Amino acid sequence: MAKSNYKNRMAESIYKNRAYEIGNTLAHLRQEKNLSIRQLVAQLTSGRKNDISVTLSESQYKRIENAECFMSAEILMACCQFYGVTADYILFGNTDSTEYTLSQSDAQIICSYLKWQIESIKKKSTI
Repeated sequence: MAKSNYKNRMAESIYKNRAYEIGNTLAHLRQEKNLSIRQLVAQLTSGRKNDISVTLSESQYKRIENAECFMSAEILMACCQFYGVTADYILFGNTDSTEYTLSQSDAQIICSYLKWQIESIKKKSTI
């Protein structure tokens, strides 16, 4: 799929507002640690100690922060571990991980996102 088609699909996506919120959260967390995108990507891809190591480029991370693409579950897990926050915090801004009531719209977004991820994996495995 051409990049312009993907960007258009992203812009029209029901995930657009959530993607902006996630990107803002990630940018805020990175800035709190006084890291450039280059430094952060180096940390995430190095697999330091017991942390999760991911394959990630600077441009890909910039697109995530700018809400131009979605992050994979692996990148989400690596960011959670690196920043010491929960996925709830990155995805929804929730700071109380013990009690969270998922709204119906958030549940629909999560289900749609997971279906999209599964379809992406299926497409990659058939290539």
